Amino acid sequence: MLGFVKKYINNRIELLKLELTETISGLLSIVIFIIIVFSLGLMFIFLASIALGVMLGTHFNNMGLGILIISCIYLIIFMILLSNYSKIKKFIERKIIELHLNVKENELNDKN
Repeated sequence: MLGFVKKYINNRIELLKLELTETISGLLSIVIFIIIVFSLGLMFIFLASIALGVMLGTHFNNMGLGILIISCIYLIIFMILLSNYSKIKKFIERKIIELHLNVKENELNDKN
């Protein structure tokens, strides 16, 4: 009887390890996907900013002024984000928790 209980406990531990590995791999794949999309978006914004700066520069006949205008726009955006740091942090924390709970819910639905 004791052998069966030991085997059951060991099997249960292995099952928990596998479930944890599955959850971590699911979350990690989502994080990697977000990093790739974010990187591509950042590259697009960088190149579009250069293009817009050059366009404004040719419009004003001063390349430095065009790039300075774009830089000031980014500075304003940066200051807005910095002033709302706590709200943004709470929003991101809620989204991460929601994402984790959705992964768990999907796992439960897949098992049923």
